[in-house]
Amino acid sequence: TVVTVATCTQTGVMGYVCTRCGTSFTEIADMLPHTPQEVTEPATCTAAGRRYTQCSVCRQMIGTATTLSKIAHSFGEWVTVKAATTEAEGVQERVCQFNCGTKETRTIPKIQSVTVRDSATGVALTYPETAYTGSVGLRVDKISAASVEAISGQNVTYSVQTVQNGSAVQPKGRIRLCLPVPSGMDQSRCAIYYASSATGTPQKIAGARFEDGCFVIDVDQLGVFAIVIPKTSITIKNAAALTKTYDYRSTLTFGASVENPTSGGEIRWIIDGQDVGAGETWTVQEARNTFTIQAKYLQSGKTLAESSVETVRINTGFFARLIAFFRGLFGGLPKIVVQAFLPNRVRI
Repeated sequence: TVVTVATCTQTGVMGYVCTRCGTSFTEIADMLPHTPQEVTEPATCTAAGRRYTQCSVCRQMIGTATTLSKIAHSFGEWVTVKAATTEAEGVQERVCQFNCGTKETRTIPKIQSVTVRDSATGVALTYPETAYTGSVGLRVDKISAASVEAISGQNVTYSVQTVQNGSAVQPKGRIRLCLPVPSGMDQSRCAIYYASSATGTPQKIAGARFEDGCFVIDVDQLGVFAIVIPKTSITIKNAAALTKTYDYRSTLTFGASVENPTSGGEIRWIIDGQDVGAGETWTVQEARNTFTIQAKYLQSGKTLAESSVETVRINTGFFARLIAFFRGLFGGLPKIVVQAFLPNRVRI
């Protein structure tokens, strides 16, 4: 009788009984042999593998294992994570396709920049070598554009083109343009305008900066560029109120508004054709007659702008004079601020 079954890891026990005397006894049963099975643990790109034989019953290794070397990473395509510019290198990376998390990176060299300059005007263009296919020339002409003249008191206007094989070509991407400021132009008052052509509508360019005598702008289209000092203009505030007739002996205060003022400019007041003084406001004390008023804007004695001449009507009739007389006795003469508001500073 089997008392304990033998396996491949332990002996068994057999029990016996003598048929004559009834005595029982046991004997050791030999262990069973292992059942060999070949096992392979595959290598990966991060860990070595193994090949060995084990018992399929007890899983015990039989003999020694053979080490399998790690396999190589399998990387995908290079992907640009930071593009190169003319100022900084770029970065590309690729990732192992076995999802082990391993990645490789490499540097993209800086893009080389090219600078061309027009010797006649001083206009310069700096562009990355990727902006054009092949080399280009710079064509600059100083022109006059009616659309620019209409908005400027002073300007210098350039037609700027890049030329390849005799034809104008536009850049692929942004390029840097340097526009020199002619002597005599106050750069602090300048603005930069762009139009696609000499007959196009000028659009003001934001972000222009002044460096080493030039306005520097980054653009993606070439065309007509103008350095403009806008026209200075002056108006009497709330001029519509001047159409009414004011009471006899009214004290009237006027104000002026200046667009695009210059450094050191001043407002002068002209009453009945005579220059009566300077200031942001002017007061006519107890006006007794109809008069004309005009505001002018001057710099260093030169008139840059002048308002229209307005007529201020004063009621000089008998009853108006009589009412003013009694008002004067009791301190009730009218004091009128003609402008819509009193300015603290010249409006820019």
